[in-house]
Amino acid sequence: LMPWFADFYSPFIPAAFELLGYDAENLPPSDEKTVEYGLKYSNNEICYPATLVVGDFIKALHSGKYRREEIALGITQTGGQCRATNYITLMKKAMIAAGFEDIPVIAVSTGAGSINEQPGFTIDWKKVIVPVITCLAYADCLSQMYYATAPREREKGIAGKLKQKYIDFGVEAIRKGNSNILYGLAQKAAVEFNGMNTHAGIPRIGIVGEIYVKYNNFGHKNVVNWLIEQGVEPVTPPLTAFLTDGFVNAAARVEGNLAERKRLKKAVFFAADKYVTHVNKKMREYCIAFPYIQSLGTPEDDARKASLIINTNAQFGEGWRIPAEFAHFAESGVNNVVSLQPFGCIANHIVSKGIEKRTRELYPSLNLLFLDFDSGMAETNIFNRLHFMVKNAREEMKKHACITLADVSNY
Repeated sequence: LMPWFADFYSPFIPAAFELLGYDAENLPPSDEKTVEYGLKYSNNEICYPATLVVGDFIKALHSGKYRREEIALGITQTGGQCRATNYITLMKKAMIAAGFEDIPVIAVSTGAGSINEQPGFTIDWKKVIVPVITCLAYADCLSQMYYATAPREREKGIAGKLKQKYIDFGVEAIRKGNSNILYGLAQKAAVEFNGMNTHAGIPRIGIVGEIYVKYNNFGHKNVVNWLIEQGVEPVTPPLTAFLTDGFVNAAARVEGNLAERKRLKKAVFFAADKYVTHVNKKMREYCIAFPYIQSLGTPEDDARKASLIINTNAQFGEGWRIPAEFAHFAESGVNNVVSLQPFGCIANHIVSKGIEKRTRELYPSLNLLFLDFDSGMAETNIFNRLHFMVKNAREEMKKHACITLADVSNY
């Protein structure tokens, strides 16, 4: 059993596990009952995503839907200076308290040194690495097509229907183990989304922040969907960018005298970096019919931009990824950006707000809004502040349109 992460990524996970011979099931997206279970079996001092993950699992186990001797709980392993490092410990504590101490908790790890090694669980990465990388590129492009089309759709609800259609097709392609199908699907999706997009000029607001809160609708209290309802395009960074930070993190640690140089590791990272870049470039070439697909910078370029704001050895949580995305938005003309953070998250909340002054010095046109989320956050407070951001984005767009019209008139 796995917690629901994000609409554009979670649907593909069970199909990938099928290739490995595992029966994986996504739990439903979180709800208010999730929060109740999470607060009961963890505590309000832990970060909000942890509260939701604990709550989702305990809620599922209490549902009576599963035979306890046939299931295990699976979550991605985190690490570093982050409370999420303790997810597995929190889960075990919660399960003991709830009477489910016999059910294993598995850390789905990509490297050695697992926090909670389970000898009965192994991953043959050679079987899934190509489908997973290709699928990530596909899901990133699909999400951008949807978010650009939803506030501009010619027919109410058509963007959502296209989204589900191409998610379903993509899942079937992964089940077949044929990731090349995804390129053709992306090409068809680009044409269909483009045909249902009015291409109207509307405000754009960038979204940055902690990975779970940024992509999980319940985690950010439907902020992204709310922006769409206001006629705003939410510009969400591709998940691939976050997952490829490791390609430059090792080099930064060596340069910062925090790690020894290992030539073999460097060579492996270099080859992986080149392959991921190739897949993403190819996927975007197939999406050329859709004009709103974002360019994807290399991890090295992103790190260089971030290094002007914060040291790239700030690698806990999103770390330097947040300033890199601030810089990317500023250079792309998206001057209104919302940072979504779990309240008190050292790895994200503190870093995000701590770099505000330096970010504004480098990019004075940026209008930044920081929203903190926990189980007690009042939605009124969130959306009142967002209304000001939306108003500012609309006024900025009108001002830009007037300047452009004046330039044309003078010409």
